Amino acid sequence: MFFFHFITYHLYLLQLENYELVRYWRLISKKGLFHPKEPLRKKLVWTAKAKFLFAGATLLHFFLTLYLVYTVLFFATPYPPPLGVMWFVARLLFLMLLYPLFYTLVLALLIPFDHITKSFIIARARKRIASLKHLTIVGIAGSYGKTTMKEVIATMLGQKFTVVKTPDSVNTPLGVARLVLKKITAQTNIFIVEMGEHYKGDIAYLCSIAPPSISVITGINEAHLERLKNMENAIATIFEIAENTKRDGIIVLNADDKLIQNHYKNYTNGRETFFYSSSYFPLSPYRGENVLFNENGSGVTFTLFEGERPLEKFTVPFLGKYIIGDISAAWTIGIRLGMSNDELANGVKELQPIPHRLQLIKGERGILVIDDSYNGNPAGAREAINALAQFSGRRKVYITPGLVEMGEKTRQAHREIGKELSKVADLVILIQTSAAPFIAEGLVENGFPKENVRWYKTAPEAHEALSSLLRANDVVLFQNDWGDNYV
Repeated sequence: MFFFHFITYHLYLLQLENYELVRYWRLISKKGLFHPKEPLRKKLVWTAKAKFLFAGATLLHFFLTLYLVYTVLFFATPYPPPLGVMWFVARLLFLMLLYPLFYTLVLALLIPFDHITKSFIIARARKRIASLKHLTIVGIAGSYGKTTMKEVIATMLGQKFTVVKTPDSVNTPLGVARLVLKKITAQTNIFIVEMGEHYKGDIAYLCSIAPPSISVITGINEAHLERLKNMENAIATIFEIAENTKRDGIIVLNADDKLIQNHYKNYTNGRETFFYSSSYFPLSPYRGENVLFNENGSGVTFTLFEGERPLEKFTVPFLGKYIIGDISAAWTIGIRLGMSNDELANGVKELQPIPHRLQLIKGERGILVIDDSYNGNPAGAREAINALAQFSGRRKVYITPGLVEMGEKTRQAHREIGKELSKVADLVILIQTSAAPFIAEGLVENGFPKENVRWYKTAPEAHEALSSLLRANDVVLFQNDWGDNYV
């Protein structure tokens, strides 16, 4: 049992790091070679790649075991029994502990075949896209807010067009290519592609597969800075989508993001550019006014204006004011594609909250739960804290392990979260991670009472304690989920 656990544990670590060998070996040093230092929250998913690696490593183990048996049978051991038997068993056990090396070797051997297979699939997807002259591709890039923007645009454009969008977890070249081959047909009008980034060139490569006619940039911050290294790289990487937008296409930018405002002129290269805003920006064609937050959890009520002309009053089941900006962006795109105001308004009325992104859940004893566990970036955290602040008549509880992949900005970003949180929360529950102490620093520095900060070793322990900590009519916000590949 121990050895099977050891074998699957290391395969799980590889899977967590997307089979990047350098990151895998770094993760071993953090999590432990034989057993994780902390309980694992998730389990290995037996994908085709995981099965192949397991089979390859097992095959290596089998042949090395046969070789060992062969040497014992024909050349004996250097020790007499029973030491010889113990020596043989020790070598068998040692072979079992070599699975990290077996996986590394099999994965290294797989790289050229993996590259050929991916290249073939991506080439087929490019050919499919190129053959569909009527297809409009909407690309969405940004450090935060991509998924909600994608869902809003898909729902609103879906009132007139046949829309295909990338699912939540599909934002890599291979994932997008497979989706193209599976879902994109001659009947598809709009293909909405959420474009993920970890390294420079990632978004440019996605654009080479699905070249956008319409590009949306939702915002830029410290997310993925661990890999991108610095903000200059982050800015340049996100703006790859603008540089690779078709020459006759349009670019839609979040005017509320300072980094976008300060840098967009360096990347748009004369392409037609539009802005959207959740508050008020003079160059944005649409804005929301008479904004009312409904403390019963029904969402946000506002009137959408085009210039000085009111279009319609909406109530949408979202907790963040950011949704006004997303609707404005989708409205801008819809109008450019020939949709009517009535069609777009019908789309707004169909909008639903995105699971795990400021999703409100009504619990027992009048307790409201805000599930923001999939929002793991500074802008998302600020938006969540702002949403929590709107519940003026309730005790406010905030629970988080902190954010990941902040790189050199980890301390600064988390201290800022702590400072903002100190003005809003009544009780803060922190999970013991490498980032959480910096939140505590910001809280205490801004005068938040130390006794109102509670620490728990793991998220399950914290969740179990909530039953005794929460009171009737509390509102509790779950911010981010800390993956097993972080400490």
